[in-house]
Amino acid sequence: MEKEHFFTGFSALSEKIDTAIAMHNFELVEKYDRDRRNLILKAKEEIVPDGNTEFLNALLKCSHDNLDAISHLQSEIRSMSRSQVNALKAMEKYKRSS
Repeated sequence: MEKEHFFTGFSALSEKIDTAIAMHNFELVEKYDRDRRNLILKAKEEIVPDGNTEFLNALLKCSHDNLDAISHLQSEIRSMSRSQVNALKAMEKYKRSS
């Protein structure tokens, strides 16, 4: 695998993850994340380290992007959880008042 192929694939999968997060489609998020992990494992086996600092910096940026996506996903999940809890409380209150 060429480095450029790795970064192109990684970036494409990251964009798909961002889109899936925005759509709240967490099954797709998991699928694309698995695909991205497999790409990383394949690159780890096939790309020979050559001390290329540009490659290492790009790889570091990819990992930061991944962390940002995970943080965003966690925030979305917390927000949805709070909304769901509030809706359940409102329904319970409505039942008691009926």
